[in-house]
Amino acid sequence: GLRTPIFFRWKGKIKPARDERTLVSSLDIAPTILSAAGRKAPAGWPGIDIRDTKKRAARKTLFGANFMHTSADLARPAANLKYRWTVRGNWKLIVPYGPNLAQPIWEGRPETAWGREIELYDISADPGETKNVAAGNPATVKELTGALDRWWTP
Repeated sequence: GLRTPIFFRWKGKIKPARDERTLVSSLDIAPTILSAAGRKAPAGWPGIDIRDTKKRAARKTLFGANFMHTSADLARPAANLKYRWTVRGNWKLIVPYGPNLAQPIWEGRPETAWGREIELYDISADPGETKNVAAGNPATVKELTGALDRWWTP
């Protein structure tokens, strides 16, 4: 989730700090814990040690994807994909994955309940994401969609 607090507490290993502006991800949890324990994350693992202020400051964009609750095919993540998203600066872009829009969210719940339009939010001005501003910002949508496609094109 976005805007989900991440807390670490380990006396003598993790210095108390609070940062409400820097982009972090749940993918950062394992590298942070491993580093605090004196270990390195395996090569190629996503995420950073969020205790490292330089790495946090260097991160400008986060990417993610949301999947159906009931997996259609574990070997092909795109078969389960509902949408991809990115956050950069004040912008959050959500791009639905067309081929799966008709798939139910999970077994026993036939509704699809997922957005069908590209959504763009200024999360500083609209933290509740109540006003989709994609139509008024086509250049931003194009730029962020390109970044999202470079990260992962299903």
